[in-house]
Amino acid sequence: MIEIRIHGRGGQGAVLAAELLVHAAFAEGKFGQAFPAFGGERRGAPVQAFVRLDKSPVRVRYRVYRPDYVVILDRTLPDMIDVLDGLRPDGVVLIDSARPPATLSWSADAPVYAIPATAIAMEVFGQPLVNPAMLGALAAITSEISLLSIQDAFQRRFPGSLGEKNGLAAQMGYDHVLKPDVLPVRVTRSPHVRGVGQASAPDAGLGAPGHPLHFGLVVAPRTSLAYPTGGWRYARPAVDADICNGCGLCVAFCPDSSLTIVEKQAIVDYMYCKGCGICSKVCSRGAIAMMSEEG
Repeated sequence: MIEIRIHGRGGQGAVLAAELLVHAAFAEGKFGQAFPAFGGERRGAPVQAFVRLDKSPVRVRYRVYRPDYVVILDRTLPDMIDVLDGLRPDGVVLIDSARPPATLSWSADAPVYAIPATAIAMEVFGQPLVNPAMLGALAAITSEISLLSIQDAFQRRFPGSLGEKNGLAAQMGYDHVLKPDVLPVRVTRSPHVRGVGQASAPDAGLGAPGHPLHFGLVVAPRTSLAYPTGGWRYARPAVDADICNGCGLCVAFCPDSSLTIVEKQAIVDYMYCKGCGICSKVCSRGAIAMMSEEG
């Protein structure tokens, strides 16, 4: 049995990726299982999805604690939670990143493929829908599920042009891994990883730096003041000072109070901004644009 754990953020499609991966397995006459784990947080909070694939019916149903493959949809997550927890000695990691894996923080030694899924998604969709490229890359690495089955699963879920775009993104992720110069990089445990065994203030609550995240419970009010939620962001709002007139509409709609008006100018607090994009949508002057964290 092959076990896969997918780490992402709310809204990135980790749960959908797990579901479609199992649908692709069903199409090939295999058995599979997919389910998520997440709490009551808003878009951008860390979530997990678990997948099991086998040639026989899958009888167990509990979280994947010893994954053969770990798929990470956001490059900031390894510095926030222990994404490599329980990875098998021969396990493989895929992460959406344009940066070399060795420049990121890791909690253990592991072979890591860096997939430019955000860049692929921006080219295909114009927005960071990274799961098709990551599943395409996974198909190339594992050979457990074919690329065609993954593309068919996306096409059934999203008929028409959107399904075709998902199929194209999956193809691009698949092709990237097959390039001769794309090889897994053996990363080593980083000296310091936030959120993994770090000591913190005695009065810090669950979810604060150094305290584990609980996926089934919202533990306390104002948790974001103890935990810099800007780390959840994969796109950031950029304010055009020449267009912004400081009307304050963005401040009124920001769900995290991450915007303020200073001298008739909108200022973003990137320490807590989750990159939800609401400010960009409500700005009547078009003064706020969402930019990829990786450019």
